[in-house]
Parts: sequence; structure tokens; C-alpha cells
Amino acid sequence: MRGRYVPALDGVRGLSVAAVFLFHAFGTHSVYRHAALVRLGHLGVEAFFVLSGFLITLRLWALGDRAEWTLGQRWKVFGVRRAARIVPLYFAVLTLLALFGHDLGFEVLDGAWPWYFAYAANILIFAGAGWIGAGGHFWSLCVEEQFYLVFPPFVLTSARRWLVPIAVSLAIACVALRVGLAGRTGRAAWAWVLAPLHLDAFGAGILSAVFARKAETRAPADRATHLVYALGALCATLFIALAWDQALGARWAALLPTLLAFAVGALVIALWRNAATSLSAVLGFPLLAGIGRISYGIYIVHLFVIVWVWRIRAPWLPPVALLRGTIAWTLSVTLAALSWFAFERPILRAGQRYRPRLGPGSASVTPRPGHGG
Repeated sequence: MRGRYVPALDGVRGLSVAAVFLFHAFGTHSVYRHAALVRLGHLGVEAFFVLSGFLITLRLWALGDRAEWTLGQRWKVFGVRRAARIVPLYFAVLTLLALFGHDLGFEVLDGAWPWYFAYAANILIFAGAGWIGAGGHFWSLCVEEQFYLVFPPFVLTSARRWLVPIAVSLAIACVALRVGLAGRTGRAAWAWVLAPLHLDAFGAGILSAVFARKAETRAPADRATHLVYALGALCATLFIALAWDQALGARWAALLPTLLAFAVGALVIALWRNAATSLSAVLGFPLLAGIGRISYGIYIVHLFVIVWVWRIRAPWLPPVALLRGTIAWTLSVTLAALSWFAFERPILRAGQRYRPRLGPGSASVTPRPGHGG
């Protein structure tokens, strides 16, 4: 299982980043904003959180099995490889935003820069009960980084035997908190940018990873596996039924991220175990999987591109939303692809090759290629 690459998981990423793009590009349009894919596109970040919980748990578990490495070495390997994936592009864009953002019309709230660089912009958004300017969508990257800082000890140590009850408890607490905050105004209305409000998505990914590990030796027709798939299908059905209602109450709407998270969690297990070959073929289609592979770059740049394209006032570009959206999507994908091949991938490969120095007599382990994050 360790080091396996499943193209269909990148396909899930591709669909997720496309949903987020639709939300940001057309969420305020008088017509398109009513479409479910646009209206609920922001929930695409929940699928990212599920995938993060799933893949990070598997990686950490594999590191925890390396008896030849100390706890500190395991943590360092994880930190270096994660940093190689997420830090360079994030800080490169922040630097460009700081240097040229004002001239390009991308303003950032005074005093927000330290919060951006500390991966704490989401906390500032919550504390100020309002948006902090360009790059505000980085709140989800901050949530992921905060998860990476807190979660590893639960898998790298003997505490992992408590992983399932911890994940379940946190997911339940998250749902209760989100429902309790539903419909609130002021600062409470901005609490959705905080990490605790997304622990159900991370929890779904963690539980999926634990189940996937335990199910390695089971037959595809195992009863527990069928139960997981049935629960996932139920969550997906309930999500669609509730999402169809545009007048859905705030508390019912607060359940949508949880239903989506556990539906995606079951899907991830099926894709990982190659139990849904037709669906794997669709989601693993090279173009879609390729979009997913560069989805991190797309997410980082897309909102800047959308704002820039929407500001263009030129006779050669008529004010047609779909045309502008197509141009913005094409530019976002192009920039992300250039970043991936020329900047991100070389750094990521260097990070994946990192391993600590071992003492005399220890086995040398070469990392295997897998999902880049």
C-alpha cells in the first residue's frame, strides 16, 4: 500500500478545485449563483481535507512503522516532505503579493502579513469578523497546516491505537459546534474558517485510512467493506437531497459538509482498493487527474486570476460571464501547470528523497513515489 499512486484520487482533487473555482467565479452572478455546483462549490475544500486526512494518515503510519528511525527522525522526515510540497509556492505567491500586489490592485489588510506568513490568516479573519483582502482564500491552507502541526503525534507514537475513537469524537464535536453556530452573526458567523469546524472532514479521511489499512487482507466482498460503502452512499444521497433545496435552513445546511465528507471518505476507500473500476477509470482520466495533480497551484492563483479577468474592460472581451470564466480557468490552469513543472515538482522530488542519517547497521530505505499532496 505504501507509496501507491491512484490517479482517480487526483481526479477527485480535480473536481474539487473546479467546484471551488465555479463558486468564486460565478457565486455572485444573478443567474449562475443558483446552480447547485456554483452555490455549494465552496464545499470542494472539504473534499481536499478528506484527502489530506486520508493520505497523511497513511504516510504517517508508514513512517511510524520504521523501527530504524527515532520519533524525532520520523517527524523530521514528515515535516521536510510536507514543507517541500506546500511551502515554496505559498511563500512565493505571498512574496509577489507583497511586492507587486498594491500596483496590481490586490490590497491586503494592514497588519495581516505576519498572520499570512505564520499560516494563521484564518485566525485573523475570525478575530476581525471579516475578510482581510487579497489572498483571503488562503484560510484553507492555514487550516491544513494547523492540522499538520497537531496531528502527527497521534500516528507516529503508540497513541495511534486511539486514532479511531479520537477521530470519531472530534467529528461529532465538530458537527455539534457547526450546528450550534448555524445562523449566528458577527464573529461566530466567521468561525467556519477555523480548523475545529473542519475536523469532521479530516476525521472522515483519517477513518478511511485506518479502514483501508485494516482491509488490505480482506476480500472485496467483506461485510464491513459493504457497510462502509452503504453508509457512504447514504451520505451522498442525503447530501444531494438537502443540496437540492435552495431554501434549506441554516442548521440543516450545517450538515452538508459532514455528509459530503463521509461520502467522499467512502469513495476514497473504493478508489484506493480499486473496488469501483468504472468510476476509477472516469476519475483517473489523464486530463482530469492532471488537473488534480496541479490543483494546489490552481487553488492558490485562481482567485487572483478571476479578479483580474473580471476587471478587464476592453472591446475585445465582451461582458459575458461564461467567456470570462473560461478565460480565467484557462489562465489559472496554465499558470499552475507552469509552476508545477518548473518550480514545485523539482522541489517536491528533492523533499521526497530526504531521509535521516541512520546509525551503523541500520537499513537504508529509499522512498517510493506516491501522491504529492
